[in-house]
Amino acid sequence: PSGSSTPGAFSINELLGRLSDTENRILDRLRLRETERMIAEAIERSPHTVHVHVKSIYRKLMVTSRRQLLEVIEQAEDTAETLTLGGGTPPFTSNLKTG
Repeated sequence: PSGSSTPGAFSINELLGRLSDTENRILDRLRLRETERMIAEAIERSPHTVHVHVKSIYRKLMVTSRRQLLEVIEQAEDTAETLTLGGGTPPFTSNLKTG
């Protein structure tokens, strides 16, 4: 991946760039700790459709749970260090600007 100093590493921006517009909207709401039902109502989709998008977000960001997703996103926002996802999956580095 471009801009990464570690072989097999991904920047958070590279990973987030893999998400569709709808997935990004859902991710924003997940970060606010909204439930899938709340998200479905807000974006006018079925809860099942939101669930499918959430699973796609997990896959693209290499996480397996909402808790892990939120931890990774929060870490990426707080640090520019290399992060390791999923207990041993390839690390990625955050290029997010903080401040």
